[in-house]
Parts: sequence; C-alpha cells; structure tokens
Amino acid sequence: MVGSGWLFAALAGAAYAGPASLISWLIAGVFFIFIGLSYAELGSIFPFSVPSSALTTMCMAQSLTTYLAGRT
Repeated sequence: MVGSGWLFAALAGAAYAGPASLISWLIAGVFFIFIGLSYAELGSIFPFSVPSSALTTMCMAQSLTTYLAGRT
C-alpha cells in the first residue's frame, strides 16, 4: 500500500525509546484533544461552513495568520 510507511515510525520509536514512547503518545493525545475542542468551540461561534484555516483568519489578524502559516 502506498503511503503507509509512516506507520513504521511508531514501531521504530518504540524500539528506540522503549516504554517512554507510550507516554509521549499519551501526552500528544491529550494535546490533540484540546486542539479538537478548540476547533469545536470555534465551529460553534461561526456556524457556517469554512475551512479550518479560515477559522484562524477570522479569529486573529490576517497578518498574524499569514505569518504563522509561513507565507510572505
């Protein structure tokens, strides 16, 4: 299957770091839950259908958003 090679990164990380890799996956999962809750809150504030990048543009200044996105 094309594109499934990134899944082996978790296997390699677990082999290299041992049990600490499970802790890092759990910490990352907690962060992703908070990110998802933030986007859910923004989706309830702006009830129309927009891409996730447009939500940050509507909440912050255009120049800050383009700076964070790396566009010049």
